[in-house]
Amino acid sequence: MIEIFLKSLIIIFTVITTGLISNRYFFKLNINQNFSEAGLLGIMVLSIISFLFHFLTPLNVLISNFIYIFPLIFILTERFSRKKILEFSKFCLIFSTLIVLYLSFSNLYRPDAGWYHIPFSRLVSDFKIIAGTASLHPMFGTTAILQYLSSVFHNSILGVNGILFVNPIILVLFLVFFFNNLMKESQPILKFLSLVVLFSIFVEMNRNSELGNDAPGYLFYFYLIYVFMRSNLVDGYKNERFKFLSLISVFCFFIKSLYIF
Repeated sequence: MIEIFLKSLIIIFTVITTGLISNRYFFKLNINQNFSEAGLLGIMVLSIISFLFHFLTPLNVLISNFIYIFPLIFILTERFSRKKILEFSKFCLIFSTLIVLYLSFSNLYRPDAGWYHIPFSRLVSDFKIIAGTASLHPMFGTTAILQYLSSVFHNSILGVNGILFVNPIILVLFLVFFFNNLMKESQPILKFLSLVVLFSIFVEMNRNSELGNDAPGYLFYFYLIYVFMRSNLVDGYKNERFKFLSLISVFCFFIKSLYIF
């Protein structure tokens, strides 16, 4: 349990840091105080960076270390207030505790992992992009961009078990995000949507062994709808929101090609 807690603490720190850096220099959204949303942005950015790197090189341990550690080094150049550091530390501790609680009820990990998730992550780690991989093994045609993120989580810091943290991290980030919105959001329709998503998580996504690629895909699709509605009801439709909506849309497609519609 201590190992799970420490590794989830390291992962969430990197993920949120990536989100904050990406937001500061590109998206410029008002999410600096919303660490769960910064974490979701970090998940998307890290996944896409990993995918783009794979065109050039295998995502071996050396490359994974670079992709994973770079945000940690970069954040050291930033200056944060003491209050923000304390809030960030508190969030990371609560988040890691939730990960431990979630995984403590899971004594089985078989979300199609042995059939094509883990073999595809191994393929990504050993070779750069291979055209027609799905022809070599038809089940590789059902993999998602999340397998590239899994390969990056297999690094010198997290070890081989880092690949098992991707889905729990995403699930708990969404859980915290929609719970906070349910408690703090003033728009009734956004509160209702948050409640619906929370019900979906507790009823349909409460087992780690059944998440696979489908559950994260659904959650990011719900998130796309939420951000779109929030942009129109609260924030106003700005250029930054369009870039953010475009990123979520592309990421949904990279998880499940059916979302192209």
